[in-house]
Amino acid sequence: MAPEQNKEQMIRGIEKIIQYTFEDKNIIWEALQAPGSGYRMSGTRHIDSKGKKRMAVVGDAWARVVILEEWFALENR
Repeated sequence: MAPEQNKEQMIRGIEKIIQYTFEDKNIIWEALQAPGSGYRMSGTRHIDSKGKKRMAVVGDAWARVVILEEWFALENR
């Protein structure tokens, strides 16, 4: 499968999972890139070579908060 076809297939799969269709597919493609992916541009959007490390840290912290809230809620029932 050609890289461009694989990219389109991945984007369609993500859109189906999250039940949202992006008007600008470059936004979701940029969001999917990890450090070292080799992609520097998504359409006209520049992709930071360091990836989304800060956002990943925030996401991990938020996930921990949600999990802990559920855990404490279960113990208080």
